[in-house]
This record gives sequence, C-alpha cells and structure tokens, in this order.
Amino acid sequence: MKKQFFISMALLMAAMFLAACSSSSSETPYPSPESNAYPYPYPMPMTELILPTKDASYPAPPPTPTFGVPYEVPEVTADKGAVIGKLVDINTGEPLAYQKVYLGFKIPLTPGPGVNYGLQELSSPQTITDEQGRFAIGDIEPGSYIVIAFHPAAISVVMQPNSDLELDVVVSAGELQDLGTLEVQPPYK
Repeated sequence: MKKQFFISMALLMAAMFLAACSSSSSETPYPSPESNAYPYPYPMPMTELILPTKDASYPAPPPTPTFGVPYEVPEVTADKGAVIGKLVDINTGEPLAYQKVYLGFKIPLTPGPGVNYGLQELSSPQTITDEQGRFAIGDIEPGSYIVIAFHPAAISVVMQPNSDLELDVVVSAGELQDLGTLEVQPPYK
C-alpha cells in the first residue's frame, strides 16, 4: 500500500514538473518595460542617463572627516544660560573625545519612588566633546537638567562624585556654569 502511494506521488510530481516546464503560452508572466506596467522607468532608458563629466576635480577627493566641534565658550543672554565642562572616563581618567553630550531631564516614576531619565534627541540641549573631552552648551532654557553621555546603544548619566545620585545641573538665565571635570562610565564600553 505504501509502495503504491509513493509511486503515485512520484508520478504526480513528475507530471507537474513536466507541465510547468512545457508552457504552451507564448506570453511571459512579467510585463515588458515597453508596456509601462511598472510605476517607474525600468530599465531606465539610456537617453535619460546623465554621466558625470571628467575634469580636473573628477573624481573628487574624499571629504576630510570632522569630529566634534571646536571648543568655544558660549555667550550667555539675559534669558538663557550656558554650561561648560569636561568628560573623562571614570576607569582610566582619559578624556572622552567626540562623545555626544545631552542635558536630559528626570521623569518621576508614579506610583512609587525613583526616577527615569529622558532626553529629546533632536531638541534637548546637546553638543559633542572635542578631542580633550571638553564640551560647551549654550542657549539653554533655565531649569534643572542632568548630564547624559549618549551612544545609540546606551546612555550614561553623570553621577555626583562618590555618590549614587545623579548630578543635577541648575541652569539660570544670564549665567555660565562651569561643571568642571566630570567622571562618567562611557556608554559604549
């Protein structure tokens, strides 16, 4: 019984294979590029292809990568504040060069004690440290912030020295606040 079943299945599969291979239809299952069935020109006609001209600047030299921003102490205005500081690795004491720095905020957990940390990647005050780990952030709305070293995979909140509490930064209008050297666990290690 099993033998007859396997033989009939093999014959059925062979028949299906032969039927699929010997199509009697002359039409292709895909529309041709001339039929305009595609929502875009495919393949693109050669008349629309624009080739670059070759001159002395072709090919252009690769751009020189620029990391960070030059360290400049920001000017404060009557209604905004600024902060400056330096980030160093808590384990090695080495400056954290080209590290993204945000001024984030605390989000109280309700119900219960504790806080969460937050930042708006596009609108929170931010900068990138220079090669010596120095940073300067200007044009900051007055308020209470926390310093966050940011990496796309993780963040590290700057803590108070010898404490388990985060470093609170209170920005006042018209004032430049020097945070000094801040030790932080790099977020990417």
